[in-house]
Amino acid sequence: MTGPAALPLMRMFWRRWMARSGSRAIDRTDPLRAQFYMPVPRPTGAQFARVGETFDGVLREPGRAPFASRVVAAQDIWLRSILAARSFIYIEEQYLISDCAAEAIKAVLPRLDHVTILIPPSEITDLQGVWSRRKAFLDRIARGNPHAGKLRVYTRVAGSPPACRRDTGPHLYVHAKMAVIDDELMLIGSANMNNRSYETDSEVVVAAWEDTPAGQVSRARRLRMALWSHHLGLSPARLADPVRSPALWDSAPSRQVCRYDPTAGHDQPAWDRYVDPTDRRPDDPCCTLLRACPNLVTA
Repeated sequence: MTGPAALPLMRMFWRRWMARSGSRAIDRTDPLRAQFYMPVPRPTGAQFARVGETFDGVLREPGRAPFASRVVAAQDIWLRSILAARSFIYIEEQYLISDCAAEAIKAVLPRLDHVTILIPPSEITDLQGVWSRRKAFLDRIARGNPHAGKLRVYTRVAGSPPACRRDTGPHLYVHAKMAVIDDELMLIGSANMNNRSYETDSEVVVAAWEDTPAGQVSRARRLRMALWSHHLGLSPARLADPVRSPALWDSAPSRQVCRYDPTAGHDQPAWDRYVDPTDRRPDDPCCTLLRACPNLVTA
């Protein structure tokens, strides 16, 4: 990232660094190329970005005493982006267990052509209770929903379908947390779709959109086409149409994906139910945008 959008990232980095290490020794060899309190520069191009974070702890800024801070802007960006979709949503995600994200997807499914999600196989995912948690996510969307068939979840596989081997092989573990929406908006960051990333951990997400001239291909579309080309083994040109080409996820002979079956496995009997606790507050976006507010914490 360059230009004005880089300044919020620099400030975020500075606050986190000073909240943990505080060492300024690195400034002698690699000083920051901006000042913390400098004004945001004027726009320089046709791309627009919003930078958001999740943070719950003590921050330090130049010239200020340490102060407690709780920020849930990453949650706000993700939920607003999903709710604004008009045609389709493509997501790559590590966990896929947030009830907030499930409610947002359920709300927009009626007007979308599809929601396509790629996740790592539950067999190798480092999250206790992942089978149960993911099934609860999918059930929340599907229950009583005539549009549930528009949601399609896949995993990478080792070898070509129909074998659908998911235990070993390259590129099976999807660690990305990104989305392309309507081939116009792209989200890239570190926040997973779970309570910790949305409410308490230290995370960041960037949502980027550009004013694309007629006849040109947006960065968001190029990103989606490149990813689909990698997963399906097809040329990007064959994947230009985001509404017709999704059928190739189930039919392309060269595809390296299989449909995710939430009933194909089960969790260990003693999995930890507290591995993803919620700290939801009444003014969190999940509550204000979706009214999904169980077990609220009051300040």
